[in-house]
Amino acid sequence: MPHWTVGQLKPFVTAMHRAGKRVVAEKVETPDDYRWTYDAGCDLFQGYYFAHPHLLAVRRIPPLRQALVQLLVLLSAEPPLPSVEDEVKRNPALTMQLLRFASSTHNASTRSRMRVRDAVQIVGTEWLRRWALLTLYTDGNGRSVASNALVQLVGTRARFMELAARRIKPHDEELADNAFMTGMTSLLPAVLQRHPADLFAELQLAQPVRESIQTRAGVLGKLLACAEAVENPASATSVTDICRDLAPLNAAAVSLLSAAAANWMANRTGF
Repeated sequence: MPHWTVGQLKPFVTAMHRAGKRVVAEKVETPDDYRWTYDAGCDLFQGYYFAHPHLLAVRRIPPLRQALVQLLVLLSAEPPLPSVEDEVKRNPALTMQLLRFASSTHNASTRSRMRVRDAVQIVGTEWLRRWALLTLYTDGNGRSVASNALVQLVGTRARFMELAARRIKPHDEELADNAFMTGMTSLLPAVLQRHPADLFAELQLAQPVRESIQTRAGVLGKLLACAEAVENPASATSVTDICRDLAPLNAAAVSLLSAAAANWMANRTGF
């Protein structure tokens, strides 16, 4: 973090807000970094602080998280619409979020009579899967997905990896999809306190995704290492070193893609 005080940063943040901008605090490495940038009014936060395992420790899985895991297991099997509808209805928070998001993207005249089944068809199962994954990272304190710093970190990581994969292989949709899922699921074992192999098998993640998270294998593993290096500039391995195995990706492109990913995540109103 730059050597600013809250008193110096707060006027800058206020000016940015007046200009209609959102402020991202980068390189948030310690609890104090997060506390004072939050007090200064920053909107979003990035940094290795949010990836430390002790912040993610959960002694038991809360009912909401367990319900989301069950939904993800169901979605991995490409279930029929009635089964998805039934599972969603068991989760009131998910039901309300789904209906709200579907209504915001649909004709206003149909909003008052929209059913859960209609909403699922409108947003699609991929939206449900991504929303469920992101919601697993919330801490149950009532804060929205959009305002949760860890969710912002994971969403930005996933988007960065997707964009980077497209830069490396522009026409490989499978690689891009797997890159996004790698970023999105990379911290789940710590959040849920589950062994990675068991959790990923239960969720039926693609084999390249599993291996990239567990062993940093292949292109996906190197992209994940690159994302972690961006989040933790003090790490022993630099972005430049990692990019030697990710041509045509380079440090300059990583910087641009990281900014694009953070901006994309900041403007998500729903998943």
